[in-house]
Amino acid sequence: MKQNRSLQNVDRLLLTAGLANSKGEAQRKRSEKVVRIEEAVITEPRYILTTAPITLTVRLGKRVKLVTVT
Repeated sequence: MKQNRSLQNVDRLLLTAGLANSKGEAQRKRSEKVVRIEEAVITEPRYILTTAPITLTVRLGKRVKLVTVT
């Protein structure tokens, strides 16, 4: 059985959620290891989703947002 898997651009996700002001800032924050999705530290530019729509807890340092990905 084939699973529905999709890759999400983490930098764009941070930008559209309002957690970063630019893709460059989001990239720097990933390299500083302060980006977390569902409590996992994210350093890669892509995040694999196995289901959609899904609501994710996204953290950038102390700032937290619930993000729904469709």
